[in-house]
Amino acid sequence: MRDIKKISTLTSLFAFLLTTISLSAQSMNADELHATYIEAFANEDMEAMMGLYVDNATIRNADGSMSEGMDAIKANYKAFFENGDMTIALEKIDETKLSDDYLFVSGKFMLNGEGGTQNGIFVNTLVKDGDTWKMLKSYRFSAP
Repeated sequence: MRDIKKISTLTSLFAFLLTTISLSAQSMNADELHATYIEAFANEDMEAMMGLYVDNATIRNADGSMSEGMDAIKANYKAFFENGDMTIALEKIDETKLSDDYLFVSGKFMLNGEGGTQNGIFVNTLVKDGDTWKMLKSYRFSAP
């Protein structure tokens, strides 16, 4: 399934992935989480984006740089939002429940914008925080 939304971005910081917003774990599946994430990103909604992550979250960006903790993740998204318009497509490949408190989601992404196209894969670990799913680890890798 692909969702396409217009977003502002920096491909090397691609802070999408994608998957997770602080919503009810009982009523949301990974596909709905992807859609909610894309919507928050497309709207440059920093508050909603920060709501995706636990305080000690880590993002490994497609360029190999790391964003660890809320301040670094916020700076990551801020830079993303300040750099041009792009579109994003996400395709979930796998969703595995590791336990009642952990969910593993992987898939493909494609960014299109003024700077060209970037394809890659993402691997996310979600953790249950109370009754909501949030991002714990997000790894993004460029692909040819």
